[in-house]
Amino acid sequence: KDKRIEIEDYVKTVIKALDVNMGIFHVEIIYTKNGPRLLEVNPRMFGGNGPVLIGKSLGINVFEYLINIHLEKKCPPLPANSNNICVTWRGFGCLQDFLVTKMPSMEWKKKYETDIISFSLNLKEGNKVQKIKSNFDYIGAFQVMGQTPEKTIETADSIIRELSDELGIKLSN
Repeated sequence: KDKRIEIEDYVKTVIKALDVNMGIFHVEIIYTKNGPRLLEVNPRMFGGNGPVLIGKSLGINVFEYLINIHLEKKCPPLPANSNNICVTWRGFGCLQDFLVTKMPSMEWKKKYETDIISFSLNLKEGNKVQKIKSNFDYIGAFQVMGQTPEKTIETADSIIRELSDELGIKLSN
């Protein structure tokens, strides 16, 4: 069975069992060798990068939909190609203490310009960066999109490798 269909069927079963039926909500799962497993269900709008990623994936303004739902206004149908875009977010840090001796040129980033939704790198020349211990130690983050989950993950992994090579330090992903 196709993973995407298996995940959709699983999420639909969870939503129906919990009778979650109003507004925008999110279901978090992890896909294991035994199929999808539930992490959490929240009957509210997701936070962080979620709205941007879902908006890109579906080709909609998520906040406009949320407002229309709660004002009991009709929402426009989802675009026909809404299942053709996959998105991911990566935060990254250094796997060892690191002194920034020069800033990366970022020339490599040009080849990903159609895939990158957002990208930030919080470094300055002369910065002493500590080894990552938690998400508070991220030195940057990015969002990318692609036509398949595998392609999107491959692109995100490639970006981490290219930036690692340019900085001369191994980065987490």
